Amino acid sequence: QAFISRSELEARALAADAVLLGEIHVNPEHHALQEDVIRHLAANGPGPAVVFEMLEADQQAHIDDARRDRGVEAATIADVTGFRDSGWDWAMYGPLVETTLNLDLPLLAGNAPRATVRGIATGQSGALTAEQQARLDEPLPEPARAALVAELVEGHCGYLPPGMEPGLMAAQRLRDITMSDAIAS
Repeated sequence: QAFISRSELEARALAADAVLLGEIHVNPEHHALQEDVIRHLAANGPGPAVVFEMLEADQQAHIDDARRDRGVEAATIADVTGFRDSGWDWAMYGPLVETTLNLDLPLLAGNAPRATVRGIATGQSGALTAEQQARLDEPLPEPARAALVAELVEGHCGYLPPGMEPGLMAAQRLRDITMSDAIAS
């Protein structure tokens, strides 16, 4: 929650087990900084795995298959994942994918499949595995639950339609679980 110097950022990133690089999706400066951090980590250690929120877990096999071709280009990853049709701006994320490939870093999908997220948000939990359902059934501590509700309300222009909170909370928790599993892997 405070600005730090570039050298402190790099030192903290090198010392961390995981580094979350967020951005305002349409800000090219944020993406350039992400690329710089990835390059710095790769140049000063064994190199990170790079997990993309924009890629869905059920696309991982397609990513891995495409990567078997050592000369794979970022455009191929966009093609096999349908990235350009996903609503994310490929012009912003393509260079990060290209850097990840050029540095030969693991490229991991960090989001739950869109259809599963939609199903959960609308109360159709049939698409979940037993393990996923068990993890979603674990109650959140009240401060975490309140923070998640506040984020959901803020993310929906200050209003959640009546009855939508449980489904949207479960969908976001599934996305968070999927991301944390990808990071942990």
